[in-house]
Amino acid sequence: LSICPFCYRNLADAITALNSNIKMIDLMELIDQALS
Repeated sequence: LSICPFCYRNLADAITALNSNIKMIDLMELIDQALS
């Protein structure tokens, strides 16, 4: 979870580089999921 676009991008790139199954989501995505 990240709200900072720079952090989001860096973490997402690291997840991709490591071929990890971790999912990055933005805070607004989390709120949307919680309210849906």
